[in-house]
Amino acid sequence: MPMTAVEGIERKVNKHLRKWLGIPPSFKFQSVGLYIRLGQLQLPLSSVVEEFKVAKCRAVMMLKDSTDEMVRGAGVTTRSGRKWAADRHVERAESMLKLKDVIGNPCMGRQGLGSTHFQQWTKADPRQRSDMVQAEVRQLEEEGRWSRAVELGVQGAWTKWDLPKHKITWPELWRLEPFRISFLLRSVYDTLPTPTNLHRRYGKSTNLNRDHPSPSIQFIREGEKPSSSKKTKKSLLQTAPAWEMRVDLGRKLHFPQVVQTSLRPDMVIWSEEAKKVILIELTVSWEDGCSEAHER
Repeated sequence: MPMTAVEGIERKVNKHLRKWLGIPPSFKFQSVGLYIRLGQLQLPLSSVVEEFKVAKCRAVMMLKDSTDEMVRGAGVTTRSGRKWAADRHVERAESMLKLKDVIGNPCMGRQGLGSTHFQQWTKADPRQRSDMVQAEVRQLEEEGRWSRAVELGVQGAWTKWDLPKHKITWPELWRLEPFRISFLLRSVYDTLPTPTNLHRRYGKSTNLNRDHPSPSIQFIREGEKPSSSKKTKKSLLQTAPAWEMRVDLGRKLHFPQVVQTSLRPDMVIWSEEAKKVILIELTVSWEDGCSEAHER
């Protein structure tokens, strides 16, 4: 299988990963953001191209360091297309590992001598050399992703941030999509202008009364005339003394009994006294069914 075919598979995988994670299509540098391991936010995902290169290099090392002399001298070539050659990549990785033997084990900061383990290439057995080459191939791929991120002026600005790193686990990743919707709902819930006696519900009834902030006092200098106050238009929530709210958090939201319908919006606000119902449906521009949600 040539490298171009593998890159096509990765582009298809990236497309579905962006759709699953809710990442916009404008996120063009998928291999950097999805698979980088040096950034502040690390996903438990692995690049198809990287795994293909590691597998090919592992096959080269298996044939090269085989215990059977006939296998070693058979001259078997691991084909990987014209764009990328596994044999040359293994030679490059071996050269880097031999250079590390010459450099030795450097000490970082206040590390003492011998505080970290250093596996030398010349003292490694065939099994260890194969593992070292695979790790070096992954390191070269990571350096390539990092260099592409540094070249980006705006989208690569995160490479200069001094923030603690966080590695997302698979259980956290499975909860990522519900958390995103829940976060949007709570943001709308907390910022919505609320009159007095608004009953809010997260599946169960909870009363939360918040009075309006007192109007600010306008001071007038001596000899000046007060400016004419502009009449502000009342919002829809100010047309009734009491409202009730129900939010789709924690469990599936059922429409209140004021109207018989099968709709399942994200948020419902209604007033039986004013006979008004407000529906709030959260949509994202790159989500499927956005036009249908807008029509509803």
